[in-house]
Amino acid sequence: MCMQIYQCRSRRLGKVWGLMLIMLLGITTLGYGQKAEEAFKKGLRKLEKEDQKGAMKEFDEAIKLKPDYTDALYNRGTLRFSMNDLKGAIEDFDAVLKANPEFGSALMNRAAAKGRQKDYAGGMADLDQLLEMRPHNAKALLMRGQMHVGMKEKDEACQDFSHAAELGERSALRQVEMLCLKPGAKSGISPLTETLLMEWPQGNEI
Repeated sequence: MCMQIYQCRSRRLGKVWGLMLIMLLGITTLGYGQKAEEAFKKGLRKLEKEDQKGAMKEFDEAIKLKPDYTDALYNRGTLRFSMNDLKGAIEDFDAVLKANPEFGSALMNRAAAKGRQKDYAGGMADLDQLLEMRPHNAKALLMRGQMHVGMKEKDEACQDFSHAAELGERSALRQVEMLCLKPGAKSGISPLTETLLMEWPQGNEI
């Protein structure tokens, strides 16, 4: 019980101000979230118009407003990949996968970025993780075959390419024909064959 009236009023005012502060913080956070979503949608529209620089600016703004905005991080990472900013792409995919380790498209695109950097072991680890979750993912099998090519592992590459082809991945048939079915093919992988096989796909449809 309050000893004096002003003490009671002070406590009540403190509670009121505390509640108001919480409400204001919530409204501010919601406002930032809405602005981030607006920037993200603008970025998507600019991508549709093939305005990559404009889209990047909007994605940057969305992530500045909401640093854990997974969709914006993923799309910025994919855009960075297409612009050959592999380091930046991997950083964005890292952030996405920290929030959602089972984001298949982010795993595959990070693997592709690592493949371009010739980090075949790192790319292989991402694809192994993805294939543990989705063992019949033909695109992931195709890309893992490419990682094997980079690591000079012909037999393993042929196994993955053949499996991907069996699952309906038409582009894998080319790899099988070039690497595995060519008459008189040697056990090794020639530099020319390796170059032709290393066209890294992306996982946007996973």
